[in-house]
Amino acid sequence: MSIRQAVSAADADFLTALANKGLYNRALRELPEAGVRVETDATGEKLRAEFADGTVLTLEGSIRNYACSCPSRAVCKHLLMAVLAAQSALSAPETGGKAELTAATPPDFSQVANASAAALSKLAGAKALREAVLESRSLEAAEITVASVLTVTLPESGMTVRFLPGAPLAESTCDCKEEKFCRHRLRAVLQYIIAHKGALPEEFWPNENENASFGTEALAYARDFIVEIFRVGLARLPEDGADRFSQLAAICHGHRLANMERLASRIAGHLRHYEQRSAVFRREILADDLCALLLLEEKISAGAADKATVGVFRDSYLPLPPVFLTGLGAYGWESPGGYTGVTVIMYSPDSKRLLRYTSVLRTAQSSGIEDMYKGGAPWGLPLSLAQLGQSRLRLTGGRANATGQLSASAESRAELLGPVFLADPALDPLVYENFATLLEAIWRHRENSSEGERFYALLKPAAVLESGYDRIAQVYTLPLRDLEGRILTLKARYEPTTKLLLDNLTELEPRLAEEPGIFLVSAYIEDGRLVAFPLTHYGESRWDLGLERKKQKTAAAPRYDWGI
Repeated sequence: MSIRQAVSAADADFLTALANKGLYNRALRELPEAGVRVETDATGEKLRAEFADGTVLTLEGSIRNYACSCPSRAVCKHLLMAVLAAQSALSAPETGGKAELTAATPPDFSQVANASAAALSKLAGAKALREAVLESRSLEAAEITVASVLTVTLPESGMTVRFLPGAPLAESTCDCKEEKFCRHRLRAVLQYIIAHKGALPEEFWPNENENASFGTEALAYARDFIVEIFRVGLARLPEDGADRFSQLAAICHGHRLANMERLASRIAGHLRHYEQRSAVFRREILADDLCALLLLEEKISAGAADKATVGVFRDSYLPLPPVFLTGLGAYGWESPGGYTGVTVIMYSPDSKRLLRYTSVLRTAQSSGIEDMYKGGAPWGLPLSLAQLGQSRLRLTGGRANATGQLSASAESRAELLGPVFLADPALDPLVYENFATLLEAIWRHRENSSEGERFYALLKPAAVLESGYDRIAQVYTLPLRDLEGRILTLKARYEPTTKLLLDNLTELEPRLAEEPGIFLVSAYIEDGRLVAFPLTHYGESRWDLGLERKKQKTAAAPRYDWGI
């Protein structure tokens, strides 16, 4: 492209992206008084502009390749005025009128379309690139305009990124005005690659099976300690058993063995419950976790050290597009590792995806599960966590990890839309009246989800049968029957975090015989049988709001019998 063609193609959008709107307007204002004289050499590759104040600017080959005698180190007003003056000269009658202006070849943005993963990783960082690639699966497509400047507008943030023809990616501009190569520019490049090529090339996708980085020193320590427990038994286990597993967890953390660290922390919690003679302690759960840790150690020692086996310490929280959420309920829990929390289950009708928000404290710092239910909701909402679980809202600027855990990011804001109505057809994919269909869905979930990820469902039984209670195991059971006569058992152990829930269910039993309602559950398979942990019950004529047990009667609203 000759310098005459480059000048002709530099329209207002190009010059604004090259500098900024303010400098472009200033150049327009000062041009009549600047006394600019422009001339090109015989080859058409060089342009020289001389100003009345003695400033001299030269262009060679392209507008970005310029030299100016003024002291400015950035794009200066003289460059813009020189281009504008040259355009005026090209459009004069003696040059053939506007014909020169149409001679420019189409702008070339191949540097954006062909950007490599290595180049983007160098500009933005490997972590930022990995997150941007993963979020490209779920975020809305950007609005792309190709003219003298390539503009990419991102719908989730409203930011517009601009690229100049042939210019390095680092010289692009973004509305956020960050000097560094921001996440908006990174996402804009990926969006243009997808639009240009149909999909991101393979080089952008992380290899989940690549070898993970970890230390091997902890492996033998873990194996020997576990074998010792099975050999001597709990009764002869040293008094510092729980502390030794906590130490093992710390060692695993230092050697980047994330999955082993989690199991070691859980086992430490089990042993503390054993030492305290707590009713929460269960030998079979401890044995399961010890075996799981031993098998994991053997698998890693045998060379199966991929990322899925070793695990990662932090899930990346990726941006969500604006999303409507329907609260389905909240439940309290306590982990063997010494944490107490409340998890709110929410459903996105648009993406047909279940999401969760969790508030968690160390058990020693918690004043009780009831107070945690009363704790404030995130995203600026004037609600408690219990009320969040029965509300509809619109979340903007939200972030979630791969398993659907929502972040309480300061950038996220929610608009409250009203209470939940179970009759909403948008919730139909979650409602199961046929337990055989539920069983099929659980198997699909197990095949397509990460290990340990819960399956949540709304059960609509035909009948609720007589409950049972095992006083020795302290387990409450409530059988449900579907229209085909199949039985599913609700099952929960009496613990500090479940006592209120189970007390409420026991109180509701006389009504359930006549009005089964709908149960929000976490369903799973145990010993070949379909079992579910009850989270919330919904009736048809009223709801009970939270700890205060306030009751309101509304013709259209369901009843919420909260386990709090």
